[in-house]
Amino acid sequence: FGLILFFFASVMIAMTFFLFGIGILYKTVGVLDFDTIKERIVQLENTKSLNLSFAFMFTGVSLKAAVLPLFSWLPKAHGTASAPSIVSAILSGIFVKIGIYLLLRIQFIYSSAIDINALLLAIGYLTAIAGFVFAIAQTDIKLILAYHTISQVGLILIGLGGNETNHMGGLYHIMSHGIFKALFFIIAGVLIYRFETRKIGDMRGLWWISKPLSLFLMVAILSITGAPFFSGGFSKYFIAYGRYNWTERFLLQIINWGTMVSFIKFLLLIFKKPNQTVNFFSIRKTEWSAITILALTCILLGAGGTVIST
Repeated sequence: FGLILFFFASVMIAMTFFLFGIGILYKTVGVLDFDTIKERIVQLENTKSLNLSFAFMFTGVSLKAAVLPLFSWLPKAHGTASAPSIVSAILSGIFVKIGIYLLLRIQFIYSSAIDINALLLAIGYLTAIAGFVFAIAQTDIKLILAYHTISQVGLILIGLGGNETNHMGGLYHIMSHGIFKALFFIIAGVLIYRFETRKIGDMRGLWWISKPLSLFLMVAILSITGAPFFSGGFSKYFIAYGRYNWTERFLLQIINWGTMVSFIKFLLLIFKKPNQTVNFFSIRKTEWSAITILALTCILLGAGGTVIST
């Protein structure tokens, strides 16, 4: 109950900031239509009058999108013992992306007056690095995935703050992340039920228990770490395309390495031999259907990335 109150309070605070920003923007330009607002902003002589409305709207949307430093609600929402994994899949795959969509709309209307791309890049790199650093420190399987949602949101912002190809990569990663993270959370729910623990260090021997589930988990791991021919690999390729500045390339490599280090724990979960005899555990048909569809979609998005890149 306390978590529900915390979650709704976060949403209400975010939307309160956003509404304040809308009110100030309306006072400045006198309209609420997106296209007309953009036209009025171009005509303004003093663009500094937009700073306060932008600050309110950007803060509200950043809270909803779980951007650094406003992401504390997201791990709590995933980390509570009563949070069903299917809800975590929806929250991580869809709900957080609503905030990203609002950021896109803000980027559209303020782009002529405020260099929002530079801001997106700065916050994106900080969010992506902070996310995987916190993820590496976790032992709870759902908290690892929750903090990696924060990291991947940062990566999406990096794409949206770049050139046209990077922007397409950010949009592609919104879809890619929604699919492979939903796959991760559903598999995590199955593992928690089977092993009766959320500590990833106490889970082992999945290859000996269920080879199909192990393969599906490998698909998710390869997607989030950016392996070629998987969904995350191509979206990350587009995000990094054309970034010749050595600082940016170095930071992107750090983010990729951090992601790979985090998911070594998942590889150990699969291939580390169990301490005792293990038996195959049953999975409901609905769970198998969801896992299979999501895994195949990760592969299909990888194939789609091949077509786009060529």
